[in-house]
Amino acid sequence: MRRFYTLTIIAAAVFCCAAMPLTASNNDELKARMALKKRLYPALSARVIALMELGGTNGHTFTAVARQYGFPVMNDGRAVFNLTTEAASTDAVIAALRSFGVSRITRHKNELEIAADAGMLPLINNLPGVNRVRAPYIPQALTINGEEPALTKATNLHAIGTRGQNINVAVIDLDFLGLDDAITSGELPANVERIDFTGFGLSVFEAHGTAVAEVVHEMAPDAKLFLIKVGSGLDLANAKDYCITNNIHIINHSVGWFNTEWGDGKGYICDIANDAFSNGILWVNAAGNSGVSHWQGMFTDANSDNFTEFSGSAETNVFNASSGKKISIYLSWNDTWGGSTSDYDLYLIRSNSGAWTAVAQSIVRQTGTDDPVEAISVTAPASDTYGIMIRKYSGVSRDLQIFTSHTLKYVSARSIATPADAMGALAVGAIAAGSWPAGPAASYSSRGPSQDGRIKPDVCGVDSNQNYIFTYYYSGYNGRFLGTSSAAPCVAGAAALIWSAYPFANNRFIWTQLTNTAIDAGTAGPDNDFGYGCINLTNIIDTAKATAKSIAINNPYRGTGVVTFINTPKGTVISIRTITGKFVRQVTCDDDSGRTIWDTRNAALEAVAPGMYYCDIAKPGNTHTTIRVMVTTVRQ
Repeated sequence: MRRFYTLTIIAAAVFCCAAMPLTASNNDELKARMALKKRLYPALSARVIALMELGGTNGHTFTAVARQYGFPVMNDGRAVFNLTTEAASTDAVIAALRSFGVSRITRHKNELEIAADAGMLPLINNLPGVNRVRAPYIPQALTINGEEPALTKATNLHAIGTRGQNINVAVIDLDFLGLDDAITSGELPANVERIDFTGFGLSVFEAHGTAVAEVVHEMAPDAKLFLIKVGSGLDLANAKDYCITNNIHIINHSVGWFNTEWGDGKGYICDIANDAFSNGILWVNAAGNSGVSHWQGMFTDANSDNFTEFSGSAETNVFNASSGKKISIYLSWNDTWGGSTSDYDLYLIRSNSGAWTAVAQSIVRQTGTDDPVEAISVTAPASDTYGIMIRKYSGVSRDLQIFTSHTLKYVSARSIATPADAMGALAVGAIAAGSWPAGPAASYSSRGPSQDGRIKPDVCGVDSNQNYIFTYYYSGYNGRFLGTSSAAPCVAGAAALIWSAYPFANNRFIWTQLTNTAIDAGTAGPDNDFGYGCINLTNIIDTAKATAKSIAINNPYRGTGVVTFINTPKGTVISIRTITGKFVRQVTCDDDSGRTIWDTRNAALEAVAPGMYYCDIAKPGNTHTTIRVMVTTVRQ
């Protein structure tokens, strides 16, 4: 159990009750009070308002409700809040908070996280320079809670000395319990860097991050590992800045952030991943484990009772849960983030031998200044069938989606977890070791596309691998690490090997190599089950033997129409001719990337014919090398 504070849910107001009429009319008065209080305290988000309304000023009640609503709670009963301030006022706000008795303050630019009690909230609302007070964004590990080097051919690279040397890999995760045990057993190196942005200790309650790091180390044993613990979105922003400052090449993030954006690659968490990529870091993210636990559809109400129909006339999406197991449900709808004008409510009910009864509900009042989200996180009171219901309280019909912790009766695609949907995040799906590489993809592996229509995941990695940490810290899995949490570090480790083989490369090149050399699976070409396919290091092996030489890289599995020349310094000129000596094209390296690109067009910018081509590489200093390139596919 976590020693310092409990992380329950990402975005939810949860109000438990003994019985609930499914008309939900008994909640209308409560929601009206919330709307009134929102006008009195405009800086406070709807969830904070709900906490004030239901938690009151009694310390015990406030603490209990705060946990239900997804606010981290400190040992002294204070809840953790996120504050956004005017940039010029941040220092003054911090000084005022300290005068109120706020002792815990974490900062990232003009964003703060503080621990406060109920009595402080009106004071904080009235502080000049405070724009918004909300619950922190909280992450979730993407595991279903090694054979991967051999399956991906990483061991062949190890044999010729390409082991990830000179590459820095950061594992940004939730906790690293068992780290010292893993080091003592030889599963992780002793020289790992330990960074804790939560302030509560690196190894406290969860071994997920340690298991992830083990996979990276198996794939790239000489890569330098940076183990970074985060507990909120603000922590993640600080971790990203640390990685940029400390020359991290690759970030592995086997974590999902639900109810933080719609899934279209935009929003607070995606912006963090995109900024890392724009600063030269390859961000590798687990695609998610929601392949059978996600539903999406437009609000439909054929019988006009204000409850949506999930399929046909079914107003309940059911699942089975065992007694004592955590049930998590996240609802969002396609409305303006921070300005939702439609208001939906979320309900959890239990079969109870056919006499359906209420378990929990989330009924935050969206009034045009809040996020379009609701969520529930409870412990199952009994082994039973449970149902999810969604009610429209006000507004227009919206596209709805739910992510859950359990397998649903009605499911749909577009289940990629944030920030795997980001433009700058390489999303990794999962294929079990026993099914590698043909597939199928694991049933739980999240499917694309993203909400804005992009193919996701990008590639697939190996999961269901033997893992030391899972053997000793998790029961019921026979020592196997399941989920895209396991597949992502397989890909991150492969990326470290490629980068080690091509030290002049950049993150865009590594991304391209992973996708272009992947073994196609499923439907021909990229698809929303496998992305570009299963990562494969076979064609890297021969070129890695000569990293000091100029190398031409093309894809043996899929014609991309692009040839990349590696180790070509700025000023290099490459003259391309047919095997009969006819001039085709001249390309040059004009920057410091060490890469020169030929798009397989001739001087007239027409696609060249398939066949062998000779490439004369003239580097600065009058050094010449001739290599051959095979073009296998006519460029379209």
